[in-house]
Amino acid sequence: VFWPDHVQRETPFASKAAIELIARIEQKTLDDGSVIELNRGAILEAHYTPEFRRVTLVRGEANFEVAKDPNRPFVVNVAGVDVRAVGTQFNVRLTGDTVDVIVSEGIVSVSPKEQSLKGVAGFEAPLLEVGHRAVMKLGDTPRFDVTVLSAIEMDRELGWQPRLMDFDDVPMSEIVAAFNRSNEVQLVLGDADLEGMRLSYSLWSDNVEGFVRLMESSFGMRAEWRGNTEIVLRDIRSLSR
Repeated sequence: VFWPDHVQRETPFASKAAIELIARIEQKTLDDGSVIELNRGAILEAHYTPEFRRVTLVRGEANFEVAKDPNRPFVVNVAGVDVRAVGTQFNVRLTGDTVDVIVSEGIVSVSPKEQSLKGVAGFEAPLLEVGHRAVMKLGDTPRFDVTVLSAIEMDRELGWQPRLMDFDDVPMSEIVAAFNRSNEVQLVLGDADLEGMRLSYSLWSDNVEGFVRLMESSFGMRAEWRGNTEIVLRDIRSLSR
């Protein structure tokens, strides 16, 4: 498989869209120490003032770990919805006409901007605690549907965030499944013999490219793109039969 040094470079092996799907998750640290993880394709703008810490999620999904500062609230604006916190951790996703907020630490409030509330009687901005999820359809009467997620549901919804995966004598089938739970690009084992192959290694969950490079350089495999969202791993020996 061909892995370009820059995602803009055109290759005959993988489209630009496919390369972007395996880019590493980007992490930004703001001036106040707040840490933001941007899911692939997300765009964020920061606007800090002495009174407010305000950022705008223009597109996509981001996870915010907010540095505590009681004198300067931290506000994320996404499509006219304000998500406000002092020191906490939460996830915001903009998908089409839907704003989705999940809280993993602390408490946040969510509310449309004041101009969108004109003429709306009795609106109360919900306070979200750990495990709460608030979903709002844009363009409708301002209303958030708030639910409580189980631990399994939280893991599934936030599984895109990078984490170090430690494998100790684990079969390839389980390693591939772990990568596939965290990434849109899916790995496929093209030979049954590879499923039982066992590895001991530590890898970041978003580093699909690094894993595939390792399989090719050290374990006698060849990788091939199949469309934009699948990479097939094959044993080189099977290709010569």
